[in-house]
Amino acid sequence: MRRVLVMFVAMGLALTCRAEMYKCQVNGRISYQQEPCAFGTAKGTVAPPDAVTDEAARESRSRFEAEQAVRTTAARRKTIDDQIAFQQNSILSFEAMMDSELAALRAKKSQARNNLAGATWEQSISTEMEAVAAKYATKIRIARDEIEALRKERPAVAK
Repeated sequence: MRRVLVMFVAMGLALTCRAEMYKCQVNGRISYQQEPCAFGTAKGTVAPPDAVTDEAARESRSRFEAEQAVRTTAARRKTIDDQIAFQQNSILSFEAMMDSELAALRAKKSQARNNLAGATWEQSISTEMEAVAAKYATKIRIARDEIEALRKERPAVAK
C-alpha cells in the first residue's frame, strides 16, 4: 500500500515540476537548454509538452485509430486465412479417416463366407460402410460450408 502511495506522490511531483526550455540559435545551430540564451543569440521559449493543442490531439487520436483499424483488419484477415487453412486440412483428414475405415470394412467384408450367415454379415458390413461414408460426407460438407462463409467474409474485412 505504501509503495502505491509513494508512486502516486512521485507522479504528482513529476507533473508539477516543469522547467522552462529555451531554444537558442548560435552560429546557425539550434540548441535547447534550461538557462536563458546568452546575449547576442536568437532566443525563444519552447512550449511545454502538455501544451498540445486540441487540434493536434484530435489529429494524433485519429491517426492512432486509423493505425489500430489497420492492425485489427490485418489480424482479422489472418484469422480468417488461418481458419480456412484449418478447415481445408480438416477435410483432408476426414477423407483420410473415411478411406481408412472403409478399407478396414472392405477387408472385413472379404472374409464373409458364401452361405446365409455370410450374406447377412456382408449386408450388415455394407450398411456400416454406407453409414461411415455418410458420416464423413456430412463432416466434409460442414467444413466446406464454413470455408465458403469465411471466403465471403474476407472481402468485407478488407474494406
